[in-house]
Amino acid sequence: MKKYLVLSLLLYAAFGFSQNPPQAAFLMQIPGYLEEDTLISGPGIITVHKNQDSNITKIIIRTKEPGTPASKKFALYFKDPPNDTPIGTVNNDGKPAPISTSKNLIGNTIEIKDDNKATVANFTIDFDAPPKNPETTISIDGYLQELLQGFSYSLTRGGLVILSEHKRVTAYPGKGFVHLFFDQYGNSLLTTIPQGMADMQYVVHVIYRAPEDGADLPIYTVNQTSGDYSGSLVFNGSIPSDLFKLKSSAAAALPVAHEQPWAQREFLLSTSTSDISFEIVTVQQATGTDASSSSIKKTVLAAYTIKMAKTYHGSFNVALLESELADPSFDLVPSPADPTKTVVKEGSSGNRGMTAAMVTFYTSPVIIIESLVGIDVPNYKLTGRNYLDDHRIWERLYPTVGIGLNDKAFENLFFGLSWECVRGGSIFAGFHYGRVSTFDKGSGLEFGQTLTSSADYNLRLDKRWKYDWAFGVSLDVTLITGLFSH
Repeated sequence: MKKYLVLSLLLYAAFGFSQNPPQAAFLMQIPGYLEEDTLISGPGIITVHKNQDSNITKIIIRTKEPGTPASKKFALYFKDPPNDTPIGTVNNDGKPAPISTSKNLIGNTIEIKDDNKATVANFTIDFDAPPKNPETTISIDGYLQELLQGFSYSLTRGGLVILSEHKRVTAYPGKGFVHLFFDQYGNSLLTTIPQGMADMQYVVHVIYRAPEDGADLPIYTVNQTSGDYSGSLVFNGSIPSDLFKLKSSAAAALPVAHEQPWAQREFLLSTSTSDISFEIVTVQQATGTDASSSSIKKTVLAAYTIKMAKTYHGSFNVALLESELADPSFDLVPSPADPTKTVVKEGSSGNRGMTAAMVTFYTSPVIIIESLVGIDVPNYKLTGRNYLDDHRIWERLYPTVGIGLNDKAFENLFFGLSWECVRGGSIFAGFHYGRVSTFDKGSGLEFGQTLTSSADYNLRLDKRWKYDWAFGVSLDVTLITGLFSH
C-alpha cells in the first residue's frame, strides 16, 4: 500500500502543481539623467551619461507585486556592512516613490529589502562621459518598440528572452538565448546587465545611427575578453507583465542624422560556465596628415561583465529507506526434541530500514517530454539545473542511484526516481537490488522441525541477487553538513 501512495505522490508532483508565484520587480528613474523607466533586474550596473564631479541624490522607484497588499513596503539601503544605511521606502502600489538622500548615489550599491529584511534586488549607478549631442535629439525607445512590436518576448530573472523567431530582431530566438541591447555609446538599454546562468548563451545587440556629418560609418564589434566553458559535471555537495514596458534611458538619446534609419548589429557570445567579460568597440579608419596614409582606430566604448550563477548537474544525498527486499538469516541450532541433533532456524524476514548514499542527476524526464512535444526549453535544462531559473516544482522529478551503507556497500544497490518537494529534500521511490541469503528447502523440509546435518545445511545455504520495491526520503548532503557544522 505504501509504494502505491508514494507513486501517487510522484505523479501528483509531475502534473498537479502550478507555476512558481510571480516575484516583485522594480522600475527606476533618475531625474535629469534617466527620465524613462528602466528595469532593475537582479544585481546590475545602471550607467548614465554625466560628469564625474556632479552628484546624483534623487531617484524615483515604483513596484507592484501581484497577489500582495498595496500597503506592503520595500526599504532601500546603502550597502555598507556591517550596518546598512536606510535611505527610503517604496509602497507596493505601483505609484512612483521619490527617494532623496544627502549622500551621492554614484558608485554605491543600493539594496532593496522586503518586510523580512531579505534582499530582493540590488544595483549600482555608474557614470560615463557625456556624449556630444546636438540640440535636437530623438529617443531610441520608439525604434525598440517598433522592432519588437507584435512579437513574443519575456523579461525573466535571467534577462530578456525573444520567444518567437523574428529575423529583424535576432537570428537567435528561443529560451536558450538572453539578449542584451546597447546604444552606440555603450549604454545598456531596457535592463541592467542580468545575473548570468552557466551554459546559457548571450547575444549582444548594438543599435546605432549613421554620423550626422556624413563621415564613414564606424564598424561596431564586440570583443569577448573572458569566459570559459568547462564540460565537467557540477554537483551541489512570473513576474507581472504590466510592470515590464520596453523603455530606454534618457542617456540613450542619440543625434538626429538626416533621417537615416536606425540599424543594429548582433553578436553571439561564446557559451561559458565562468563569468563573461566583453567590450563594445568601434573600428574606424583614421586618416593621417598625408592623405595617402591611413590607419585603423579602435575605441572601447564600454566594458561589461556577466556574473555567472552555477548550473548544477546533480547532487549527493543521504537517504532513509524502507526496503521490501527481505534478507532473512538461517542458523543451525539444536533440535528442541533431541538436543544431540540440529535443525534450521529462520531469522527475521520482511521489510527493513536502510540508509543509503544517493546521487541524483538533474535530468528531468518531465522536461525531456516537454522538449519532445515542442515546448521551448533551454538546452542547459535538459541535463542541468540553475537556481536563478529553476525547474518548476512538477519538473523536479529526477533519476537517482545509490548504494547501501548498512552492510557491504556494493551488495545493496538502489535505483529509481526522486521528487524534490522542497529545496534539498526529496521523496524516493524505486527498486532495491541486493544480494540476500537464501535457503533451499527442497521438498519436505520445515524450519525448526526437520533434522538437518551440518553438511546438508551448508549445501542448501546460498547468496543470490534479488530485487523489490524501496521508498523513503533523502536529504541533500549540504543540508546535513550544515546541521552538524552548527
